[in-house]
Amino acid sequence: KKQILKKDFLFFSEVARYEAHNYFVLEIDELYEAEERGSAARRFILNKKLYKKGYSRFDSYYRLADKQLNYPLCVLDRDELLSWDEPGMLWRSAEGAALKLFVENLSVDNKSVNQDINGEKIAGKLLKDFIFWHDSEKFAYSYAKREWEKKELEEYQNVDESEKILRLIEKYINSAVLYTEINKQIDFVLKDLQEVGVCLTEQQLKTFLQLYSDFLNSSRKWPLCGWQPVELSNLYKNFSKPAISFGKNMQRAFEDGTLNKDELIEEIRKLDIDVIDM
Repeated sequence: KKQILKKDFLFFSEVARYEAHNYFVLEIDELYEAEERGSAARRFILNKKLYKKGYSRFDSYYRLADKQLNYPLCVLDRDELLSWDEPGMLWRSAEGAALKLFVENLSVDNKSVNQDINGEKIAGKLLKDFIFWHDSEKFAYSYAKREWEKKELEEYQNVDESEKILRLIEKYINSAVLYTEINKQIDFVLKDLQEVGVCLTEQQLKTFLQLYSDFLNSSRKWPLCGWQPVELSNLYKNFSKPAISFGKNMQRAFEDGTLNKDELIEEIRKLDIDVIDM
């Protein structure tokens, strides 16, 4: 009987792993080789966004699990917990919807010579209206040797540019990435925008900083065990004040006069964020 139940579980585990679900069901020894399989309490439900093919396929999970050890588990009520299985739930808050709308309505500079995947110029187009492959994506595709790898990359990369930017932001929000400082996150997003041909005005940059900060502080984050940073701030009264320093791209913008450094610092401090490493 135990053998039958085990086979049944493995069958449903395989179904969850390979069909159109957004999660895996994993035995403990699939994540930690030294562990032995046991009851359901020793199995894991793992979001597919934490998985990648290859030798280091669970690296994102390991970093996340290590980060989560620093925080208590946030226990949500049943309705809210189940709602997080719905696609795009992260962007349904007021802060998420505002940032999403801002990104979707950014446009490529009219002087840009960049082209979409069909060879058509994207100058003046909104990010939600074209598909563009970045240099890193072209390299990954050219490096792939197997047909299934190329097919997977095509499916993943052939989405609107606004979706790629939002996907990048979501990665920073929900993954225990190595570059967790907000200034580095913003710097990477700005680099992608610059590569596609978006030239933010000073006012647009200020708006983006505020929207990003609001979204960051109000989102339920995996590394924080489901807590919003604002909730943890109330939970721990000695929670440190967030701070930002400027990356190389923004430093260059200060030097060539594209951005007014003093005005930008003033706007950031209005958000109750410290500015460091000036």
